[in-house]
Amino acid sequence: MLDAALQSMAAAMPDRTVARAAEISYLPVAFETIRVLRDVGRHARCHAEVVDLDEAGAGKLGTVTLTDDAGNVAVELTGVYVRRVERRALPLPLERKIFDTAWVESPTASEAVVTPGSWLVLSDARTSVTANEFAAHWGSPQRRIVTADLDDESAVRAAFAETGGDAERPPAGVVLFIAGGPTDLAEAVTRAKESIWSIASTIRTIVGGWHGRSPRLWLVSRRALAVNGGGPGDPAAAALRGLIRVLAYEHSDLRATLVDVDDDAATALATEFGSTDSDGVVAWRSGRRYAERLTRAELGASQRRPVVRPGAAYIVTGGLGGLGLAVARWLVDNGAGRLVLNSRGAPSDDHHKILAAMADCAEIAFVAGDVASPGVAEKLVAAAEETGRELRGIVHAAAVIDDALVMTMTRESLERVWAPKAVGAVRLHEASATRQLDWWTGFSSAASLLGSPGQGAYATASAWLDGMMAWRASSGLPATGINWGPWSDVGVARSLTGSVLDPITPAEGIEALEALLGTGRTLTGVARLRTDRALAAFPEIRSLGYFSRVVEELDAADGGGDWAGVEALRSVDPAEAQRIIIDRLCTRIAAVMGYADPAAVDTTQPLTGMGLDSLMAVRIRNTARADFGVEPPVALLLQGATLTDVVADLVRQLALAEPEAGRQHNQIRDRAQQRAAARQEAAARRKRGQRV
Repeated sequence: MLDAALQSMAAAMPDRTVARAAEISYLPVAFETIRVLRDVGRHARCHAEVVDLDEAGAGKLGTVTLTDDAGNVAVELTGVYVRRVERRALPLPLERKIFDTAWVESPTASEAVVTPGSWLVLSDARTSVTANEFAAHWGSPQRRIVTADLDDESAVRAAFAETGGDAERPPAGVVLFIAGGPTDLAEAVTRAKESIWSIASTIRTIVGGWHGRSPRLWLVSRRALAVNGGGPGDPAAAALRGLIRVLAYEHSDLRATLVDVDDDAATALATEFGSTDSDGVVAWRSGRRYAERLTRAELGASQRRPVVRPGAAYIVTGGLGGLGLAVARWLVDNGAGRLVLNSRGAPSDDHHKILAAMADCAEIAFVAGDVASPGVAEKLVAAAEETGRELRGIVHAAAVIDDALVMTMTRESLERVWAPKAVGAVRLHEASATRQLDWWTGFSSAASLLGSPGQGAYATASAWLDGMMAWRASSGLPATGINWGPWSDVGVARSLTGSVLDPITPAEGIEALEALLGTGRTLTGVARLRTDRALAAFPEIRSLGYFSRVVEELDAADGGGDWAGVEALRSVDPAEAQRIIIDRLCTRIAAVMGYADPAAVDTTQPLTGMGLDSLMAVRIRNTARADFGVEPPVALLLQGATLTDVVADLVRQLALAEPEAGRQHNQIRDRAQQRAAARQEAAARRKRGQRV
């Protein structure tokens, strides 16, 4: 009865507090008095009153009174104190935070069909033979094949123009053949970056130069992915998996797919290109088709030996970052004898204090320098062994994040992000190759496992590191790759209130690290995935085969309300259809922009005035496409459109508009463009004023 009475107090709490109930729990922790005046019985009437509640939603909440049917007071509680606990701060069992991928046999669900139109086939000198063989096999009267050498920029531009110049056979597909190579890791880094840059350039040309329905984008490699333990795999091809994950959000209309073939490439590609399946990463082996799926991971039995050997030496790159320092403290607390930390910059005064505190328990050394630069990794190994201690473990946590859409990614940002994550990993691998290590740990990112729009460079570099871990494990070397979600109290994680990933606490992170090193798993994702937000912010994942194994979780958490699909809108009057669309978009936009309550989205305020940026605009466009089958132009969103304007545009495209609403469409765009022009003019005036 007491529990029910306390829960009913939510009705007396301010609306602003209840609105965040999905993110915050309020726990009663103390009472001033509890007076039981008579038997409560089987039921009672509850009266709750809020006396005082501070802005943080904590403090003395108020009083609760229970009365019987006759109105007599049975129980009275005064001075009920509550404590606010954020949902993302509550402990989550490790088993619910770990993810893996699996190859499952997955024959095409649809029969291969003749796909008419123009197909652009791009290759370089190393893949031209395979590309030409495919072109000869795939071409037909209905399918026109245009080929070009990726290394010849002018030829590629001409091929794009030719492919898009046939009105009767519009662009249907773009195929890039990706070169494989020997398993030299340094060479694989270079190949991977070149492939990613070529793909990014191709995407810019497709999106910026072709209009109408986008052709599908296919990346083709040969025996480059490790399928169910079949070989070490090529880290350069593994990097492309990260790109596929990102493109699923940034350019879902391209339906980008990586296909890894074996000897019977022609048959496999003909089947794949003629299907409509939504798998992002596919491999063909001996006539069987396998697709990659996201799964929950299972921990194996823990090894008996301690993860940290007492008195041994360890290296941590990225050692002055919040995450690196947390790992360093864990190593010292568990008996490490010597610890070598590395960072590009020198320690600050605060860092010196932290290092001095750890020096009371272990030898602490610091080596400055970019781990991707020649000689730095060798200095780290030498420093670890300088006092005669044996090097037993390496944590490679160095990273640089330079977020940008694939469309706007530059070569400089690609190099900057890849240097510490991938090049640095190779340097460390080579410098420690002859040491008898217990473990070699690469800190990767959930961006390469789950995808993350705007993080193309970081996701691909992390996916390359994943590939290197698989390569090391296949070669009999210790390897533990961890795709971390954000950590709390480290970096920008505190600001990720709208993310589908809640930050994990440092304690949770260290628990996961120790468990994974103890069980010897090769690749594991560790993240607090918010299934209640995932579909709201990224409804397109419902159509991706990769997420099919977890989509039931997402469905269970998808607060769809009265949403019954776009076809149901045609059975209601236009005003009701517009209300339903507004409600649906409010939920989606709130999820994308990080608002806890959809009611916070003002339908009359320009979205740009609420913090909308280009990445958010792309995500809102994608969610609208997933829900309604039509989409608002990104330009409209960025030109100052309000939610009301966006809804009017969708209603028009769905032919749900009344005649008058249809006539108002151009006026909406005009207003948005006028607002954008006014902002640009105001910015120009400010610039002129500054110059004066």
